[in-house]
Amino acid sequence: MATTTNHMGRVGASAAGPHMVPVVIGGRRRVLAVPPPPGRGRTLLPRPVRTALSNWGLVYDSVAQPLIPSAHLIQLKHLLQAWGWGQSFDISPSGRLCIRGGQTVLEHHGYVTPAGRARAVEYMQQTLAADGVSMQFFAWNDLTGRTFAEVEHLITRSAAAALSNKE
Repeated sequence: MATTTNHMGRVGASAAGPHMVPVVIGGRRRVLAVPPPPGRGRTLLPRPVRTALSNWGLVYDSVAQPLIPSAHLIQLKHLLQAWGWGQSFDISPSGRLCIRGGQTVLEHHGYVTPAGRARAVEYMQQTLAADGVSMQFFAWNDLTGRTFAEVEHLITRSAAAALSNKE
């Protein structure tokens, strides 16, 4: 992790760079930049408190930019890998996240707009429907016997579908 010096001369850690994710769009290989998901520490303080501490130079608080649905889904997968995947709770007592809980964390921190999140959900629902599944993605996530590999596969296929539509 790189270090930066703020306007008050304090040294702090800067946010990690984006993940460069190779994708294929229209038969051409490209690279999509996806920022790393927020760390757990960012969830401990409300945004106004983080902003005030950042303005005072006490902490570095990166400003998230809302992502398109494909990048949101890729970042969601990275978040679930980093924080741990769970079932039955959006955010479990131990801090694990289900798909919907991960989306909530990313939306809360400004990485996706409600409209972008809704589009990502549409892609997940379309992917499930293509497999003959008619239930909501969050109910599918909570099915007994569901594995994280299956969740990753759903998110990856949904992101690919969004990319194919340049979203």
